[in-house]
Amino acid sequence: KQFLKTIRRNLDRMAVLVGDLADINRMESGRMTFELGEFDLNQLVEEVARDLADALDARQQTLTLALAPLLPAAYADRTRIVQVLENLLDNAHKYTPEGGAITVWTQRVGDRLEVAVSDNGIGISPDDLPRVFRPFSQLDTAALRKSEGVGLGRAISRHFVELHGGHNTGQSA
Repeated sequence: KQFLKTIRRNLDRMAVLVGDLADINRMESGRMTFELGEFDLNQLVEEVARDLADALDARQQTLTLALAPLLPAAYADRTRIVQVLENLLDNAHKYTPEGGAITVWTQRVGDRLEVAVSDNGIGISPDDLPRVFRPFSQLDTAALRKSEGVGLGRAISRHFVELHGGHNTGQSA
């Protein structure tokens, strides 16, 4: 059973990698399409947070949702925004120590809806911020070397956000 679980876990990782590579190819070739529609951003944040609950519990991490009341409906590709949120929360989870804290905020700023994720994890130096958004770019620290990622999630998330007319600041405190 353990051998089959290992195979399944590796197959799942490969499926994500192939999907990420296909997304990068579509973005770079200008063939990325979106299925735009209205949805409740706060509800979407809550759904993504629920999906991560077991992983957070396993590492005794706390997740606080600071969701702005009465946000207007978001108009975007819901599936792609889910990918962005999953990437942001997964990164926060991976790089926040056991017992750490993660917070997600939503807010309205002018005619835009914003999502911010912060954590008390290892952080990113200001000098390294530009690199973390490049495909296959990973920082060379002991904590990051333990990660199973290949450096595509933040790059893909940044492209999705920008293709929706937004921006990802990636600010680090």
